[in-house]
Amino acid sequence: MPMKRSLAVLLLLASAGLADETIRTLDCRELKGQVLSISDKEIVLRSQGKETTVPTPQVLQLDVGPAGKNTGTKFIDVELTDGSIIHCGQLSLSAKEAQMTLLSGQVVKVPVAVIAAFLNDAQDETLNKQFRDMIAKKRSGDLLVVLQDKELTSIKGTFGDADAKGETIDFDLGSMNNFRPVAMTKVQGIVFFRPVDPNLPSTICTVHDSTTNTVAAAAVAVTPEGFTVTSPSGAKIDYTKKLISRLDYNTGKLRYLSDMTPTKEVVTSTLGDEAMNQPRKDRNLNGDPMRLGGQVFFKGLAIHAYTLLEYQLDGDYREFKCMLGVDAQVGGSEGPTLVKIEGDGKTLFEATVLRKDKLREVKFNIKDVQKMRIVVSSGELLDLGKHVDLADAKISK
Repeated sequence: MPMKRSLAVLLLLASAGLADETIRTLDCRELKGQVLSISDKEIVLRSQGKETTVPTPQVLQLDVGPAGKNTGTKFIDVELTDGSIIHCGQLSLSAKEAQMTLLSGQVVKVPVAVIAAFLNDAQDETLNKQFRDMIAKKRSGDLLVVLQDKELTSIKGTFGDADAKGETIDFDLGSMNNFRPVAMTKVQGIVFFRPVDPNLPSTICTVHDSTTNTVAAAAVAVTPEGFTVTSPSGAKIDYTKKLISRLDYNTGKLRYLSDMTPTKEVVTSTLGDEAMNQPRKDRNLNGDPMRLGGQVFFKGLAIHAYTLLEYQLDGDYREFKCMLGVDAQVGGSEGPTLVKIEGDGKTLFEATVLRKDKLREVKFNIKDVQKMRIVVSSGELLDLGKHVDLADAKISK
């Protein structure tokens, strides 16, 4: 085989071994290729020898590998002041520094001052929920968390420094600077009282990795092995590509209505099965996946006639979009169902929908809209069996 041909084959085989990343954008495009660089302003992708630059405001997510899995291994949950939640096999504290060993093997060192909380045996769902409930409550000091009779108990006080070996940490029950060492083996968890730091760098995306960590990222750098992620609090984690699932840039750019709670919901129909008259999220009125025009949709709203749903948008979104139709799997009459969508009292969309109608795309501007209201009613005297699906209903910035 000639030398040039051999080299070409080798290059082809090498490139074939590189898995493509996928950028998903606000305008529903999917761009596949190799990521060359990432910044807070743009992502550069190479595909078939051509480079494409995508502005990060247009990016919803960057898919790198399969979704992460948590195998139930015993681990410690560590939460940083920037909101990152990291599963660790080991955690050690000293006077000024914390060292975390991730389940995927990386060792990460951060100042103790950026640790917001941690919980041992965080794989226990019951303990984890109890701990999250503790964190959610308003407080003005630190919490020492211990395990008693399989229940978490919190003790209010103030923490000092850990010793150099990380075997004890000072704790004061009152406010008289009467610190006493507490053995770390007796500590189930700690919740530090950390004032909000307004000077933390902004988060450009959230990194989801192979062990289901969620790391807030102020910067992501492409390396020969994969990526280096730096959190707003300063944690720096080196990842190979196989350890990254996705970079989530959504942060509110796009929201599905089925993931939102209406600020007002009124159902006035009194005909038929009462349960069937209630709006459903991500399912049709029978409780099955929504099917419109031969397509199956896994996100959306199923709404019976004489239903009003109101959403608070606060002028933060630019566009509403959905696929509108009548789900053939759900029984009902052939008569008309009326759909009206209003923004701050002004009609933005209005249609009469029949069961025989083709699936239609609905898309309109909602810039500066504070409150959006969806009203579904009957075009006839009775509303029995009058319903529509707003499949894939979403708002975007």
